[in-house]
Amino acid sequence: MTRAIEPFVVSGDALESLRSALDVLTHWQLHPWRDVCTVVGDATPLIWHEMERREIWADLDECDQAAVYWALAKGRVLRQASERFTTPDRHSRKLMNLCVELRYFAALCSPDEVERWPKTSTSRLAHARHPSTYRDLFTGMPTPWQAETLRLMDWPANGRDSGRLRLLDALETSMDAWKMRDEDPPAVTDRAQEEHRKVCTDLVPRFHRLPTGWQSEVLRHIDARERPLDAISDAQQAINIIRVYGIHLANSAPQCA
Repeated sequence: MTRAIEPFVVSGDALESLRSALDVLTHWQLHPWRDVCTVVGDATPLIWHEMERREIWADLDECDQAAVYWALAKGRVLRQASERFTTPDRHSRKLMNLCVELRYFAALCSPDEVERWPKTSTSRLAHARHPSTYRDLFTGMPTPWQAETLRLMDWPANGRDSGRLRLLDALETSMDAWKMRDEDPPAVTDRAQEEHRKVCTDLVPRFHRLPTGWQSEVLRHIDARERPLDAISDAQQAINIIRVYGIHLANSAPQCA
């Protein structure tokens, strides 16, 4: 049984309104899907405007600004989701991830009120401590080894998660092999692996066309079990979506070597 949600109205305390929204989104299965979409669509611009109002925005790292923009795009997409064209279960993971982002940034808005928010995931906090380190390691390798790193982090052909490496492990594996061989990655003999490597090779220039902060966010998304192709494509789509909010980002960055 679902419960109708009261209209989402921003109160005098915007963070209190956000807290109410998080309560709804955390238990979204208990509410009508259309109402949930409306709440998430209102909550994401709210946190963006609140960070600007509290003069926090300008001090954020590039990757955190990218994360807020990405959440803004996701919120708009979910708000436009309709029962006629999609099922709520299809978006459950997106909602969970968006809740993590909203909790993380809400806590930045009120650092003296940590108890006000559900606990932020440890993995989200860990990545926030080193916003550009992983990106610098990744882009410091030659293009073929960047592609190999993406391949190591991607889902294998059997579709099981057990064969992929986490971000740090993939970086260390590729960097150690690159420094030892000082040449391109070894050839693969399996046709499926060869095609997989080509897909990942084609992703590298797309990755480098993203703004710098978005590159760091893409790597974080991949480490959180997104496929490289999905993460890079979603980032490019998000940059296009946020133009409706008057945010125009150049979808380019210094090219890889």
